[in-house]
Amino acid sequence: MAEAKAEKWKWTAFKFQGDGIPPRLDPTFSEPGHDRFTRNLTTEIDPATTHPVIDIMRDQKDKLANAKYGGTMRLGEYPCFLKQGSLSAKLYGADHIVERHRHRFEANPLYREDIEKTGLHITGLSPDGRLAEIVEFEGHPFFVATQFHPELMTRPFKPHPLFRGFVRAAEKRRNTGK
Repeated sequence: MAEAKAEKWKWTAFKFQGDGIPPRLDPTFSEPGHDRFTRNLTTEIDPATTHPVIDIMRDQKDKLANAKYGGTMRLGEYPCFLKQGSLSAKLYGADHIVERHRHRFEANPLYREDIEKTGLHITGLSPDGRLAEIVEFEGHPFFVATQFHPELMTRPFKPHPLFRGFVRAAEKRRNTGK
């Protein structure tokens, strides 16, 4: 990525950190989460982008190019290794988790270094280290975006650790303003 683009990302990240955004949890790297950082850098929004930070998974591109739409999603349970000391590791109380997936897009590994420069840290990875599973924003009280669907693993009397942490962060903000 061009240095100017990296500088724009740093500025966007700095603005985001200081603009008083409340706690947020973004399952599947959703548009509300990544638009702050990537804007039109996703092929999901702009298929012609020159910087596909969020892009169709490499193993899915050939299938889609050949109009083979069946079996073109990453479906089911997959393991994830959490970065020691991360918010996610604290919330799960573990360094290894298994979560349910249903997606075609991923955080493009070619941009991992540039993403990290913004303060958005990859804190969960697939076992082979190729796929970013969780990102957290440095310095934000609670910003977690996931590649998986935590809502598929939560139950009324057994909330998912990320939802429980999100609600606690929202309560803290309501009670203390932080």
